[in-house]
Amino acid sequence: MVWTLTGRDFVCVEPWTAPGGALQTGQGLRTVAPGATFAAEFEISVEPMARFVR
Repeated sequence: MVWTLTGRDFVCVEPWTAPGGALQTGQGLRTVAPGATFAAEFEISVEPMARFVR
C-alpha cells in the first residue's frame, strides 16, 4: 500500500500481506502459528516522472 496526505511532503509505503478489509472479514488474512515464522519480500523501484505538460 502506498499513501500520502494532501499538502504533505512524504509518501508512506506499507507492505501488506492481505487484501483490504481482511482484518474485519478474515478473508485472505494470513496467520502464523505460535512459534512459526513467516518471511516475505517486496521490491520498490523509483523512477523519475516524465514532465507533465499542460
